[in-house]
Amino acid sequence: MKYTDIRNVKTEGELRCRVIKNFSRLHDRIYRPGAAGVGECRCAGWPGDWEGRAMLALVLDEETLRTDSAFLKELIDWIYSLFNDEGYRSEDGDRLNLSDINEQMHSAQNWLMRAFMEYCRITGEEKYLDTVKRIIRKLYLPILPHLKNYPCSAADRETASDRAVIGHTAGSFREWRLSSDTGCIFMCFDALGQAWEMITEEPLHTQIGQLISALLDGFRRMDYVNAGLQTHATLTCMRGVMRIYGITGDRSLLDLAEKFFSDFVNYGMTVHYANINNFLGAGHTEPCGIVDSFMLANQLFDATGKRGYLDMANSIWHNALMRAQRENGGFGCDMTGSDGILGVFGDFYEAYWCCTMRGAEGLGYPARHALACGENTITLPFYFDFTATPDAGTEVRVRTGYPHSGDVSFEVLRGGGETVKLRICLPEWATDPLLTVNGKAVTPENDGCFVCTCIKMNAGTRVGLAFPLRAVPCRRFRHKKHD
Repeated sequence: MKYTDIRNVKTEGELRCRVIKNFSRLHDRIYRPGAAGVGECRCAGWPGDWEGRAMLALVLDEETLRTDSAFLKELIDWIYSLFNDEGYRSEDGDRLNLSDINEQMHSAQNWLMRAFMEYCRITGEEKYLDTVKRIIRKLYLPILPHLKNYPCSAADRETASDRAVIGHTAGSFREWRLSSDTGCIFMCFDALGQAWEMITEEPLHTQIGQLISALLDGFRRMDYVNAGLQTHATLTCMRGVMRIYGITGDRSLLDLAEKFFSDFVNYGMTVHYANINNFLGAGHTEPCGIVDSFMLANQLFDATGKRGYLDMANSIWHNALMRAQRENGGFGCDMTGSDGILGVFGDFYEAYWCCTMRGAEGLGYPARHALACGENTITLPFYFDFTATPDAGTEVRVRTGYPHSGDVSFEVLRGGGETVKLRICLPEWATDPLLTVNGKAVTPENDGCFVCTCIKMNAGTRVGLAFPLRAVPCRRFRHKKHD
Protein backbone atom coordinates (compact mmCIF):
# COMPACT_ATOMS: atom_id res chain seq x y z
CA MET A 1 0.00 0.00 0.00
CA LYS A 2 1.15 3.55 -0.71
CA TYR A 3 0.71 5.71 2.36
CA THR A 4 0.04 9.44 2.35
CA ASP A 5 3.21 11.42 3.01
CA ILE A 6 3.37 12.46 6.66
CA ARG A 7 3.84 16.06 5.54
CA ASN A 8 0.20 15.84 4.43
CA VAL A 9 -1.07 14.28 7.67
CA LYS A 10 -1.87 16.34 10.76
CA THR A 11 -2.19 14.26 13.91
CA GLU A 12 -4.86 15.45 16.31
CA GLY A 13 -6.54 14.42 19.55
CA GLU A 14 -5.02 11.85 21.90
CA LEU A 15 -2.12 10.88 19.64
CA ARG A 16 -1.05 14.47 19.11
CA CYS A 17 -1.16 15.01 22.87
CA ARG A 18 1.11 12.02 23.42
CA VAL A 19 3.62 13.16 20.78
CA ILE A 20 3.67 16.68 22.25
CA LYS A 21 4.40 15.28 25.71
CA ASN A 22 7.20 13.12 24.33
CA PHE A 23 8.60 16.10 22.41
CA SER A 24 8.50 18.17 25.59
CA ARG A 25 10.31 15.48 27.59
CA LEU A 26 13.02 15.37 24.93
CA HIS A 27 13.77 19.03 25.61
CA ASP A 28 14.85 18.35 29.18
CA ARG A 29 18.48 18.86 30.16
CA ILE A 30 19.62 15.27 29.68
CA TYR A 31 18.82 15.38 25.95
CA ARG A 32 20.31 18.79 25.24
CA PRO A 33 23.63 19.72 23.64
CA GLY A 34 26.37 19.82 26.24
CA ALA A 35 24.82 16.92 28.16
CA ALA A 36 23.58 14.15 25.85
CA GLY A 37 26.20 11.44 25.46
CA VAL A 38 28.60 12.48 28.23
CA GLY A 39 28.90 12.15 31.99
CA GLU A 40 25.72 10.94 33.64
CA CYS A 41 23.86 11.36 30.33
CA ARG A 42 25.55 8.45 28.62
CA CYS A 43 25.32 4.68 28.66
CA ALA A 44 28.80 3.44 29.53
CA GLY A 45 30.13 1.13 26.85
CA TRP A 46 27.57 2.31 24.28
CA PRO A 47 29.22 5.32 22.59
CA GLY A 48 26.74 7.16 20.38
CA ASP A 49 23.66 5.38 21.70
CA TRP A 50 22.13 8.06 23.96
CA GLU A 51 22.79 11.03 21.69
CA GLY A 52 21.91 9.07 18.54
CA ARG A 53 18.54 8.05 19.95
CA ALA A 54 17.94 11.63 21.12
CA MET A 55 18.67 13.09 17.70
CA LEU A 56 16.52 10.50 15.92
CA ALA A 57 13.64 11.12 18.32
CA LEU A 58 13.73 14.89 17.86
CA VAL A 59 13.98 14.56 14.07
CA LEU A 60 10.92 12.30 13.93
CA ASP A 61 8.87 14.22 16.51
CA GLU A 62 9.56 17.43 14.58
CA GLU A 63 8.23 15.82 11.41
CA THR A 64 5.18 14.33 13.13
CA LEU A 65 4.23 17.64 14.77
CA ARG A 66 5.32 19.88 11.88
CA THR A 67 7.34 22.05 14.22
CA ASP A 68 10.94 22.81 15.12
CA SER A 69 12.89 21.65 18.14
CA ALA A 70 14.54 24.30 20.27
CA PHE A 71 17.89 22.49 20.24
CA LEU A 72 18.11 20.00 17.34
CA LYS A 73 20.64 21.88 15.21
CA GLU A 74 22.77 22.62 18.25
CA LEU A 75 22.51 18.96 19.31
CA ILE A 76 23.80 17.87 15.89
CA ASP A 77 26.78 20.22 16.20
CA TRP A 78 27.39 18.84 19.69
CA ILE A 79 27.34 15.26 18.40
CA TYR A 80 29.90 16.10 15.73
CA SER A 81 32.14 17.55 18.44
CA LEU A 82 32.09 14.18 20.22
CA PHE A 83 33.35 12.19 17.22
CA ASN A 84 36.86 10.80 17.29
CA ASP A 85 39.46 11.65 14.65
CA GLU A 86 38.03 8.98 12.31
CA GLY A 87 34.53 10.43 12.35
CA TYR A 88 32.49 8.19 14.65
CA ARG A 89 31.70 7.85 18.36
CA SER A 90 33.96 5.78 20.55
CA GLU A 91 34.85 5.45 24.21
CA ASP A 92 37.29 8.22 25.15
CA GLY A 93 38.08 8.93 21.50
CA ASP A 94 39.71 5.55 20.94
CA ARG A 95 39.79 3.96 17.50
CA LEU A 96 38.33 0.58 16.59
CA ASN A 97 40.47 -2.27 17.93
CA LEU A 98 40.05 -5.34 15.71
CA SER A 99 41.52 -7.62 18.36
CA ASP A 100 38.91 -6.44 20.89
CA ILE A 101 35.70 -5.56 19.01
CA ASN A 102 33.04 -4.14 21.31
CA GLU A 103 29.75 -5.17 19.71
CA GLN A 104 27.97 -2.50 21.76
CA MET A 105 29.82 0.25 19.89
CA HIS A 106 28.48 -0.99 16.56
CA SER A 107 25.00 -1.54 17.96
CA ALA A 108 24.95 1.97 19.45
CA GLN A 109 26.08 3.60 16.21
CA ASN A 110 22.96 2.17 14.56
CA TRP A 111 20.92 4.98 16.09
CA LEU A 112 23.40 7.68 15.10
CA MET A 113 23.30 6.50 11.49
CA ARG A 114 19.51 6.26 11.51
CA ALA A 115 19.30 9.80 12.88
CA PHE A 116 21.60 11.27 10.24
CA MET A 117 19.84 9.39 7.43
CA GLU A 118 16.39 10.52 8.55
CA TYR A 119 17.64 14.10 8.81
CA CYS A 120 19.12 13.81 5.31
CA ARG A 121 15.80 12.44 4.02
CA ILE A 122 13.88 15.38 5.49
CA THR A 123 16.32 18.21 4.73
CA GLY A 124 17.85 16.89 1.52
CA GLU A 125 21.32 17.85 2.79
CA GLU A 126 23.80 15.23 1.56
CA LYS A 127 26.41 16.11 4.18
CA TYR A 128 24.46 14.07 6.72
CA LEU A 129 24.53 11.03 4.45
CA ASP A 130 28.27 11.63 4.00
CA THR A 131 28.58 11.28 7.78
CA VAL A 132 26.96 7.84 7.55
CA LYS A 133 29.28 6.83 4.72
CA ARG A 134 32.29 7.75 6.85
CA ILE A 135 31.01 5.77 9.84
CA ILE A 136 30.44 2.71 7.66
CA ARG A 137 33.87 2.93 6.05
CA LYS A 138 35.77 3.45 9.29
CA LEU A 139 33.76 1.42 11.81
CA TYR A 140 31.77 -1.26 9.97
CA LEU A 141 33.70 -2.34 6.88
CA PRO A 142 36.80 -3.24 8.94
CA ILE A 143 34.81 -5.84 10.93
CA LEU A 144 33.50 -7.62 7.81
CA PRO A 145 36.12 -10.42 7.86
CA HIS A 146 35.57 -10.83 11.62
CA LEU A 147 31.82 -11.43 11.49
CA LYS A 148 32.45 -15.10 10.70
CA ASN A 149 33.93 -15.42 14.21
CA TYR A 150 30.93 -13.88 15.99
CA PRO A 151 29.59 -16.48 18.48
CA CYS A 152 26.34 -18.01 17.30
CA SER A 153 25.88 -20.91 19.73
CA ALA A 154 24.57 -20.65 23.28
CA ALA A 155 27.68 -22.42 24.60
CA ASP A 156 29.93 -19.74 23.13
CA ARG A 157 27.88 -17.02 24.82
CA GLU A 158 27.68 -18.35 28.38
CA THR A 159 29.77 -15.52 29.80
CA ALA A 160 27.43 -12.89 28.36
CA SER A 161 24.06 -14.09 29.57
CA ASP A 162 23.29 -12.26 32.82
CA ARG A 163 20.50 -10.27 31.07
CA ALA A 164 21.07 -7.11 33.07
CA VAL A 165 18.54 -4.29 32.91
CA ILE A 166 21.12 -1.95 31.35
CA GLY A 167 23.35 -3.81 28.93
CA HIS A 168 27.06 -3.99 29.61
CA THR A 169 30.04 -5.87 28.25
CA ALA A 170 30.12 -9.31 29.81
CA GLY A 171 32.69 -11.76 28.57
CA SER A 172 34.33 -12.33 25.23
CA PHE A 173 34.70 -14.85 22.43
CA ARG A 174 37.74 -14.78 20.17
CA GLU A 175 38.13 -11.14 19.11
CA TRP A 176 34.60 -10.15 20.16
CA ARG A 177 33.77 -8.36 23.41
CA LEU A 178 30.18 -9.44 24.06
CA SER A 179 27.21 -7.66 25.57
CA SER A 180 24.69 -8.77 28.17
CA ASP A 181 22.15 -7.41 25.64
CA THR A 182 22.63 -10.70 23.88
CA GLY A 183 22.99 -10.45 20.11
CA CYS A 184 22.99 -6.65 20.00
CA ILE A 185 25.29 -6.68 16.95
CA PHE A 186 22.26 -7.62 14.85
CA MET A 187 20.65 -4.27 15.64
CA CYS A 188 22.98 -2.82 12.98
CA PHE A 189 20.81 -4.44 10.31
CA ASP A 190 18.35 -1.56 10.77
CA ALA A 191 20.71 1.27 9.79
CA LEU A 192 22.71 -0.79 7.31
CA GLY A 193 19.50 -1.68 5.47
CA GLN A 194 18.54 1.98 5.22
CA ALA A 195 22.09 2.88 4.16
CA TRP A 196 22.04 0.21 1.45
CA GLU A 197 18.82 1.77 0.16
CA MET A 198 20.05 5.38 0.27
CA ILE A 199 23.72 5.00 -0.73
CA THR A 200 24.04 4.04 -4.39
CA GLU A 201 27.68 4.93 -5.08
CA GLU A 202 30.07 2.08 -5.72
CA PRO A 203 31.91 0.27 -4.34
CA LEU A 204 30.28 1.32 -1.05
CA HIS A 205 26.81 0.09 -2.00
CA THR A 206 28.19 -3.38 -2.74
CA GLN A 207 30.31 -3.36 0.42
CA ILE A 208 27.27 -2.52 2.56
CA GLY A 209 25.49 -5.43 0.88
CA GLN A 210 28.37 -7.70 1.90
CA LEU A 211 28.07 -6.53 5.51
CA ILE A 212 24.35 -7.24 5.43
CA SER A 213 24.92 -10.72 3.98
CA ALA A 214 27.51 -11.55 6.63
CA LEU A 215 25.25 -10.40 9.46
CA LEU A 216 22.34 -12.31 7.95
CA ASP A 217 24.42 -15.49 7.73
CA GLY A 218 25.26 -15.14 11.41
CA PHE A 219 21.65 -14.55 12.38
CA ARG A 220 20.48 -17.59 10.43
CA ARG A 221 22.93 -19.71 12.44
CA MET A 222 21.62 -18.42 15.78
CA ASP A 223 19.14 -20.33 17.90
CA TYR A 224 17.83 -16.95 19.02
CA VAL A 225 15.09 -18.36 21.24
CA ASN A 226 17.11 -20.81 23.33
CA ALA A 227 20.15 -18.53 23.34
CA GLY A 228 17.93 -15.90 24.97
CA LEU A 229 18.75 -13.12 22.52
CA GLN A 230 17.46 -9.67 23.36
CA THR A 231 14.09 -9.13 21.70
CA HIS A 232 14.72 -5.42 21.04
CA ALA A 233 17.91 -6.16 19.11
CA THR A 234 16.40 -8.97 17.08
CA LEU A 235 13.13 -7.14 16.35
CA THR A 236 15.16 -4.16 15.14
CA CYS A 237 17.15 -6.55 12.97
CA MET A 238 13.96 -7.95 11.44
CA ARG A 239 12.74 -4.46 10.58
CA GLY A 240 15.93 -4.11 8.55
CA VAL A 241 15.32 -7.51 6.96
CA MET A 242 11.85 -6.37 5.90
CA ARG A 243 13.26 -3.15 4.43
CA ILE A 244 15.64 -5.20 2.28
CA TYR A 245 12.84 -7.59 1.33
CA GLY A 246 10.85 -4.58 0.12
CA ILE A 247 13.74 -3.59 -2.15
CA THR A 248 14.82 -7.00 -3.45
CA GLY A 249 11.68 -9.13 -3.24
CA ASP A 250 13.82 -11.99 -1.90
CA ARG A 251 11.17 -14.38 -0.56
CA SER A 252 13.62 -16.05 1.83
CA LEU A 253 13.84 -12.78 3.78
CA LEU A 254 10.07 -12.61 4.20
CA ASP A 255 10.02 -16.26 5.28
CA LEU A 256 12.71 -15.51 7.86
CA ALA A 257 10.82 -12.51 9.23
CA GLU A 258 7.52 -14.42 9.42
CA LYS A 259 9.12 -17.33 11.27
CA PHE A 260 10.87 -14.93 13.62
CA PHE A 261 7.67 -13.04 14.40
CA SER A 262 5.85 -16.29 15.13
CA ASP A 263 8.65 -17.28 17.52
CA PHE A 264 8.53 -13.84 19.10
CA VAL A 265 4.78 -14.10 19.75
CA ASN A 266 5.22 -17.56 21.27
CA TYR A 267 8.42 -17.07 23.25
CA GLY A 268 9.05 -13.35 23.63
CA MET A 269 5.67 -11.66 24.12
CA THR A 270 3.73 -10.97 27.31
CA VAL A 271 0.03 -11.47 27.98
CA HIS A 272 -0.59 -7.79 27.13
CA TYR A 273 1.29 -7.84 23.80
CA ALA A 274 4.49 -6.24 25.09
CA ASN A 275 7.91 -7.79 24.63
CA ILE A 276 9.91 -9.68 27.23
CA ASN A 277 13.42 -8.24 27.36
CA ASN A 278 14.97 -11.57 26.31
CA PHE A 279 13.51 -14.66 24.67
CA LEU A 280 12.39 -17.12 27.35
CA GLY A 281 13.00 -14.42 29.94
CA ALA A 282 10.79 -13.47 32.86
CA GLY A 283 12.02 -10.08 34.00
CA HIS A 284 10.41 -7.06 32.39
CA THR A 285 9.14 -5.46 29.21
CA GLU A 286 11.09 -2.90 27.18
CA PRO A 287 9.25 -0.21 25.18
CA CYS A 288 12.11 -0.10 22.65
CA GLY A 289 11.13 -3.64 21.70
CA ILE A 290 7.42 -2.83 21.87
CA VAL A 291 7.97 -0.11 19.27
CA ASP A 292 9.94 -2.53 17.09
CA SER A 293 7.29 -5.26 17.33
CA PHE A 294 4.51 -2.81 16.45
CA MET A 295 6.41 -1.59 13.39
CA LEU A 296 7.41 -5.11 12.32
CA ALA A 297 3.83 -6.39 12.56
CA ASN A 298 2.71 -3.59 10.27
CA GLN A 299 5.56 -4.27 7.82
CA LEU A 300 4.52 -7.92 7.68
CA PHE A 301 0.91 -6.95 7.04
CA ASP A 302 1.94 -4.65 4.20
CA ALA A 303 4.02 -7.46 2.67
CA THR A 304 1.51 -10.30 3.06
CA GLY A 305 -1.95 -8.81 3.58
CA LYS A 306 -2.55 -11.34 6.37
CA ARG A 307 -5.07 -9.90 8.79
CA GLY A 308 -3.38 -11.44 11.83
CA TYR A 309 -0.46 -9.04 11.48
CA LEU A 310 -2.65 -5.93 11.42
CA ASP A 311 -4.71 -7.22 14.35
CA MET A 312 -1.47 -7.85 16.21
CA ALA A 313 -0.14 -4.37 15.38
CA ASN A 314 -3.30 -2.77 16.77
CA SER A 315 -3.22 -4.99 19.86
CA ILE A 316 0.41 -4.04 20.52
CA TRP A 317 -0.42 -0.37 20.04
CA HIS A 318 -3.38 -0.15 22.41
CA ASN A 319 -2.35 -2.68 25.07
CA ALA A 320 1.43 -2.33 25.25
CA LEU A 321 2.79 0.79 23.61
CA MET A 322 0.19 3.21 24.95
CA ARG A 323 0.50 1.73 28.43
CA ALA A 324 4.28 2.14 28.40
CA GLN A 325 4.15 5.93 28.02
CA ARG A 326 4.50 7.75 31.32
CA GLU A 327 2.81 10.97 32.44
CA ASN A 328 5.91 13.04 31.62
CA GLY A 329 5.90 11.84 28.00
CA GLY A 330 8.72 9.35 28.50
CA PHE A 331 8.47 5.57 28.33
CA GLY A 332 9.14 2.94 30.96
CA CYS A 333 9.24 -0.80 31.53
CA ASP A 334 6.58 -2.99 33.14
CA MET A 335 6.49 -6.44 34.66
CA THR A 336 5.52 -9.19 32.24
CA GLY A 337 2.24 -10.12 33.94
CA SER A 338 3.24 -13.78 34.12
CA ASP A 339 2.12 -13.89 37.77
CA GLY A 340 -1.28 -12.43 36.93
CA ILE A 341 -0.33 -8.92 38.03
CA LEU A 342 0.59 -6.22 35.52
CA GLY A 343 2.59 -3.48 37.21
CA VAL A 344 5.43 -1.03 36.69
CA PHE A 345 8.91 -2.57 36.78
CA GLY A 346 10.17 -1.86 40.27
CA ASP A 347 13.76 -0.84 39.51
CA PHE A 348 12.82 2.34 37.66
CA TYR A 349 9.71 4.15 36.45
CA GLU A 350 11.06 5.59 33.20
CA ALA A 351 13.80 4.23 30.93
CA TYR A 352 14.94 7.76 30.10
CA TRP A 353 18.27 6.58 28.63
CA CYS A 354 16.69 4.60 25.77
CA CYS A 355 12.93 3.89 25.67
CA THR A 356 11.82 7.51 26.06
CA MET A 357 13.71 8.32 22.88
CA ARG A 358 12.65 5.22 20.94
CA GLY A 359 9.06 6.02 21.86
CA ALA A 360 9.14 8.93 19.41
CA GLU A 361 9.41 6.61 16.40
CA GLY A 362 6.61 4.44 17.75
CA LEU A 363 4.28 7.38 18.36
CA GLY A 364 4.89 8.77 14.89
CA TYR A 365 4.47 5.47 13.06
CA PRO A 366 0.64 5.56 12.78
CA ALA A 367 0.83 9.09 11.34
CA ARG A 368 3.23 7.82 8.68
CA HIS A 369 0.74 5.03 7.90
CA ALA A 370 -2.51 6.87 8.53
CA LEU A 371 -4.03 6.66 5.09
CA ALA A 372 -3.24 4.37 2.16
CA CYS A 373 -4.53 5.43 -1.24
CA GLY A 374 -4.62 2.98 -4.11
CA GLU A 375 -6.48 2.92 -7.40
CA ASN A 376 -9.95 4.15 -6.37
CA THR A 377 -9.42 2.96 -2.78
CA ILE A 378 -8.73 4.64 0.57
CA THR A 379 -7.62 2.44 3.47
CA LEU A 380 -7.57 3.24 7.21
CA PRO A 381 -5.42 0.67 9.06
CA PHE A 382 -5.36 2.42 12.46
CA TYR A 383 -7.73 4.31 14.74
CA PHE A 384 -6.64 7.82 15.72
CA ASP A 385 -7.70 11.40 15.05
CA PHE A 386 -6.14 13.15 12.07
CA THR A 387 -6.76 15.36 9.06
CA ALA A 388 -5.04 14.51 5.78
CA THR A 389 -4.67 15.86 2.25
CA PRO A 390 -3.71 12.81 0.18
CA ASP A 391 -3.71 14.98 -2.96
CA ALA A 392 -4.17 18.63 -3.87
CA GLY A 393 -7.92 18.31 -4.38
CA THR A 394 -8.77 16.07 -1.42
CA GLU A 395 -8.95 16.63 2.32
CA VAL A 396 -10.41 14.17 4.82
CA ARG A 397 -10.89 14.05 8.57
CA VAL A 398 -10.97 10.98 10.82
CA ARG A 399 -12.27 10.86 14.38
CA THR A 400 -12.56 7.93 16.79
CA GLY A 401 -13.50 7.17 20.37
CA TYR A 402 -11.59 3.89 20.34
CA PRO A 403 -10.54 2.18 22.59
CA HIS A 404 -13.09 3.74 24.97
CA SER A 405 -15.90 3.24 22.46
CA GLY A 406 -16.19 1.37 19.19
CA ASP A 407 -16.80 4.26 16.83
CA VAL A 408 -14.90 5.71 13.88
CA SER A 409 -15.95 8.49 11.51
CA PHE A 410 -14.52 9.47 8.13
CA GLU A 411 -15.53 12.81 6.65
CA VAL A 412 -14.69 14.34 3.28
CA LEU A 413 -13.84 18.01 3.77
CA ARG A 414 -12.83 18.59 0.16
CA GLY A 415 -13.05 16.27 -2.83
CA GLY A 416 -13.55 15.89 -6.55
CA GLY A 417 -16.68 13.74 -6.52
CA GLU A 418 -15.02 10.54 -7.70
CA THR A 419 -16.21 7.16 -6.43
CA VAL A 420 -13.80 5.29 -4.15
CA LYS A 421 -13.94 2.20 -2.00
CA LEU A 422 -13.34 3.15 1.63
CA ARG A 423 -11.75 0.37 3.72
CA ILE A 424 -11.77 0.74 7.51
CA CYS A 425 -9.95 -1.69 9.78
CA LEU A 426 -12.23 -3.82 11.97
CA PRO A 427 -10.78 -5.84 14.88
CA GLU A 428 -11.01 -9.60 14.42
CA TRP A 429 -13.09 -9.96 17.58
CA ALA A 430 -15.61 -7.24 16.64
CA THR A 431 -19.14 -8.40 15.84
CA ASP A 432 -22.26 -6.74 14.44
CA PRO A 433 -20.56 -3.68 12.92
CA LEU A 434 -22.88 -0.88 11.86
CA LEU A 435 -21.69 1.07 8.82
CA THR A 436 -23.46 4.27 7.80
CA VAL A 437 -23.05 6.72 4.92
CA ASN A 438 -24.47 10.17 5.58
CA GLY A 439 -26.47 8.75 8.48
CA LYS A 440 -28.04 5.85 6.57
CA ALA A 441 -27.11 2.24 7.31
CA VAL A 442 -25.47 0.36 4.45
CA THR A 443 -24.52 -3.28 4.04
CA PRO A 444 -20.74 -3.46 4.46
CA GLU A 445 -18.48 -5.50 2.25
CA ASN A 446 -15.88 -7.56 4.09
CA ASP A 447 -12.33 -7.49 2.75
CA GLY A 448 -10.06 -9.40 5.11
CA CYS A 449 -9.57 -7.19 8.14
CA PHE A 450 -11.50 -4.28 6.63
CA VAL A 451 -15.14 -3.33 6.26
CA CYS A 452 -15.74 -1.50 3.01
CA THR A 453 -18.26 0.62 1.18
CA CYS A 454 -18.18 2.78 -1.94
CA ILE A 455 -18.65 6.52 -1.49
CA LYS A 456 -18.58 9.71 -3.53
CA MET A 457 -15.72 12.00 -2.56
CA ASN A 458 -17.92 15.05 -2.23
CA ALA A 459 -17.44 17.61 0.54
CA GLY A 460 -19.72 16.69 3.42
CA THR A 461 -19.80 12.94 2.76
CA ARG A 462 -19.56 11.22 6.12
CA VAL A 463 -19.02 7.54 6.90
CA GLY A 464 -19.50 6.09 10.37
CA LEU A 465 -18.46 2.72 11.77
CA ALA A 466 -19.73 1.49 15.14
CA PHE A 467 -19.27 -1.85 16.87
CA PRO A 468 -19.84 -3.00 20.46
CA LEU A 469 -16.82 -3.40 22.70
CA ARG A 470 -16.47 -6.65 24.57
CA ALA A 471 -14.01 -8.27 26.92
CA VAL A 472 -11.49 -10.47 25.14
CA PRO A 473 -9.54 -13.15 27.06
CA CYS A 474 -5.83 -12.47 27.47
CA ARG A 475 -3.42 -14.44 25.35
CA ARG A 476 -1.31 -17.00 27.24
CA PHE A 477 2.41 -17.46 27.48
CA ARG A 478 3.43 -20.37 25.31
CA HIS A 479 6.86 -21.19 26.69
CA LYS A 480 7.45 -23.54 29.58
CA LYS A 481 8.69 -20.95 32.05
CA HIS A 482 5.21 -19.44 32.15
CA ASP A 483 2.94 -22.47 31.67
